[in-house]
Amino acid sequence: MGRIFYILFVLISLNSLSQSKTETKKNEIHTDIQVKSLASEINNPTNESNILKAKHFKEKGDIAVRQGDIDYAHECWEKSNIYRSKAYPLGDYHLVWNTAQLTIYHHLNKNYAKSIALADETVELISGLTVEQQNEIEIYKIWNILGQTYKQAKKDLSFTETQKLYERVTAYYLNSVQFIQEHKIDDTELAGTYRLLGNSYTDLIFRALQNDKEIALDYYNKATNYYDKSIAIAKLLLDDEHYQLSKNYFVQGLLNYYVKDQLDINSSERSIHYYELAVEAYGIDINKPLKKDLEPIVSKNTFLMLLKHLTLAYLVEFKKDQSLTWLEKAEKVNQIAIDAWSAIHNQYMSNNINQTLSVYELVPFIETISIELFKQKSKLNYDINVIFKANQKLKYYDLLKLDKNNKSLVSDISIHQLQEKLKENEVFLDFHISEEAKRVIALRFTSTTAELITLPYLKREIFEETIEGFLNAIKTFDFNSYTSSAHTIYESWMKPCKIDDSDLILCLDGVLNNLPFEALLTSKNNWDKKDYRELDYLIKKNQVQYVLNPQMFRDKQSDTKSKKQFNLQAFIPENVNFSSLPFSLKLGENLERNSKAQLFASDKATKSSFIKLNSSIVHLSGHGVISDQNVMDNHLVFSDSLLYLNELMNIENIPSLVILNTCNSAIGRIYSGDGINGFVRMLSRMGAESVMSNLWEVDDQASNALLHDFYEELIKGTVTTHSLTKAQLELIQNANSSKSAAPYYWAAHRLVGNELSFNKIETNQSSSSTRLWLISASVLLISLGVLGKYFYRKSKKSTAHRF
Repeated sequence: MGRIFYILFVLISLNSLSQSKTETKKNEIHTDIQVKSLASEINNPTNESNILKAKHFKEKGDIAVRQGDIDYAHECWEKSNIYRSKAYPLGDYHLVWNTAQLTIYHHLNKNYAKSIALADETVELISGLTVEQQNEIEIYKIWNILGQTYKQAKKDLSFTETQKLYERVTAYYLNSVQFIQEHKIDDTELAGTYRLLGNSYTDLIFRALQNDKEIALDYYNKATNYYDKSIAIAKLLLDDEHYQLSKNYFVQGLLNYYVKDQLDINSSERSIHYYELAVEAYGIDINKPLKKDLEPIVSKNTFLMLLKHLTLAYLVEFKKDQSLTWLEKAEKVNQIAIDAWSAIHNQYMSNNINQTLSVYELVPFIETISIELFKQKSKLNYDINVIFKANQKLKYYDLLKLDKNNKSLVSDISIHQLQEKLKENEVFLDFHISEEAKRVIALRFTSTTAELITLPYLKREIFEETIEGFLNAIKTFDFNSYTSSAHTIYESWMKPCKIDDSDLILCLDGVLNNLPFEALLTSKNNWDKKDYRELDYLIKKNQVQYVLNPQMFRDKQSDTKSKKQFNLQAFIPENVNFSSLPFSLKLGENLERNSKAQLFASDKATKSSFIKLNSSIVHLSGHGVISDQNVMDNHLVFSDSLLYLNELMNIENIPSLVILNTCNSAIGRIYSGDGINGFVRMLSRMGAESVMSNLWEVDDQASNALLHDFYEELIKGTVTTHSLTKAQLELIQNANSSKSAAPYYWAAHRLVGNELSFNKIETNQSSSSTRLWLISASVLLISLGVLGKYFYRKSKKSTAHRF
């Protein structure tokens, strides 16, 4: 828990709507009345009915966000905005909630550039309002939203600049306090705003400690003062679950954790004390078995956050003195957190519950694994089954629920059930990176054995730098750096797993998802020759398959013994804003001619035709844009328009196999507790059994030569993973120079999901001439990403990869 910015994220996420009423029963009754009113006016679209509908969906979204269901809140707010826009003319001050609500949503999803831009629009809409107008739109809530949002503009600021920024932030909050008091607004709003003021001074303490301890102590006292004011009000509120009181104790605990005994106070002890008071405010005794129903708790996300911090605080104390009492307490609190997690999955409407929780690392099974690893390190009895089952909850768990076509919890598979799926020469490696326990582990399974293997641990930043350095060596053709890093990574994280010459099934975690394991080097043989063709790549010894979650490995719907019909649709878009892809087009024409594929090229490769596809295999070779800031800005380029990530949900018939031959299509946002959010996850969510994507900016010529060989094998009935491996090995073996055998040209293609096979088809004529054309061009095309960047510019300022 040493990452300061994580604490900052906790503080800002706690109170986005904390100043609103929290009695959900009262709100739900009010909402039911509104639903009846809406039903009576459904055929009477008057201005009044639009206002009523806007209010209804706003309150529905407010309730959802307080409960922590952010995606469902966004859905409700979007509907609210539609009706509000119908009710009021453009520029009307009532429309301020259109931008304010979206500011909250993007703020909670950590899309800070977007939330700040929306906050700027909000400021313009509220300027010059009369007091009556301010009261009508509940201006104090908007001021609080603006204060929280503008805190995120602090990046790369000096301490003095940060202080000035927070003067603006606290000014918004103080305006709210004054407005609430003058207009005698409910004390709940005042308690929440005092808490926001306390949070602001807590934010400043870390920076102050680096500059002036006296200033830090002053901030500590101010934060404590505002928290005490909020607590005094919260104790008088008629809230059966003492939600407001618990939140105040919680942030006081965070404040003392933040100080870390640097201000001559025993802040560690005080931190645990306040965390425990926060749990007790819900009527829960952590030293006794849980008997209380967690369903009525208003914001289970906040409750989960509290339990996480208390668990971690206990583990910190355990690491200090190795007292088993702390470990036992951590385990008890973690079990309560698991119960709360279960209640969330049973209650929330969103299809991405685990992903939403993982934004703030709130999936409690992260701590479950840490506790078991501490037991192992202390030579206590630990349970590999507990670790294996917990790890399943941390990898694309939402997709498992969708596969089951219901919203109830999905049972884990046991080690024995996994082993029954494994063949004699296969090794399944299930990775996990534990920041708290400072461990990297691989759960190694064969058909008859199960063991936990400890691998070298690196701090997150160093781990990322190590893998990024390896990838950079591949992309720049730096032979010496590549060979050194490829062998070091193999020796550190693969050799201890005793893989020998087994077929590997890899279930990855964190930054390991960006690592092309096939390109690791198993020895130092032939390094002196400086020839990429002569190196001992892992792929020469081990067949590699990637899966998202152990439960998705060889599930019942994907039986390799039953072959699927080979029915291919190929899309090769051409867009005036991007470079043309002649080798992609040539491959598409070859597939049409020799495998009876349906080709959509140039102006026929439209967004609408792709959404209406109907085949067992779809192939897309084109350009894509990967945003560095907001994964929902990721999109694929078609001849007529762009297809954004969330629009993939509109595909009518998802194919079994998706070949996404666009640059960086395997890249996405890594979540601690849910895998990667990107094209592969979305396509898997939609029902694709296997997805091929690219780890970097691929070369048009080389990638299509490789895919040509891949399809040649697939047409013969070879399973997908073997088809890709054979194509990769053939590219290396047939390379006419050292550079053309470099991993840059063959290791980017990653196939994730189940092994699939298709019925053999009779090809028309030999396609060897096509392959010769693909591999014999004298000059390789410049990387698609470079050309894409040259020809295409987004209107936004956000950084993105464009290919």
